[in-house]
Amino acid sequence: MFANAILPEVLDFKNMNLTNITTFSMFNTGTTGPKTVNIDNVIYQGGKNMWNFIDSILNIKTLEHIDLSNCSMPMSITYSGYSTGVGYNKLANLKTFILPNLELTMKGNGITFLASSPNVEVIKIKSVKSDWFNSDYTRFEYRTLFSNKTKLKEASVESLDFPHTNSNLYNLFYGCTSLEKFDMASVDTTENTRTDYMFYNCKAIENIDLSWMKTDNVNTMVYMFYGCSNLKTVN
Repeated sequence: MFANAILPEVLDFKNMNLTNITTFSMFNTGTTGPKTVNIDNVIYQGGKNMWNFIDSILNIKTLEHIDLSNCSMPMSITYSGYSTGVGYNKLANLKTFILPNLELTMKGNGITFLASSPNVEVIKIKSVKSDWFNSDYTRFEYRTLFSNKTKLKEASVESLDFPHTNSNLYNLFYGCTSLEKFDMASVDTTENTRTDYMFYNCKAIENIDLSWMKTDNVNTMVYMFYGCSNLKTVN
């Protein structure tokens, strides 16, 4: 629909009814211009999974903000191929990624999450599950969810499920030098065995609330707070 088009900085699709749409490719990687897309209360395929719609929006190279806080529709995606993932090889200008209903499942090697978005400051999603089992250095959870996003200031996720490793907190915010706050109060850590490097070099954070975390099965916490030079309280 808008392939290779130059569009206004703000696109407003609020309250749009797309119930009868069966395929959706509104934007492609040649679409430029929009920085913000408003899709509050969009009705897509009668309330079904709207990821195809979201994925099309994520093709916009100039996109800076996507906030679906007011969208109640489900959205889920499973990645299984090599060199794939949310925002793979695009979204270089992204700053805000708020999709509170997004459920991600990873089933392959080389899958990334906003790896091409060095300026992202806010990430809020619902859940991440990784079914991939291989060496420690290729599993999704060890490399890319939040770690090494140096501009990230705020993060939120309700569920982390890495059944093959029981290490859903290992390396989680590694290198997030700008992180100021996070919300993981709903994450089940009952089976978690590792928290090492969790906040490694998180220089900006001052207060960390870990009252939600269960540590009964944790066997290593090495370098958990290494480099947290401004840290004042841990609860």
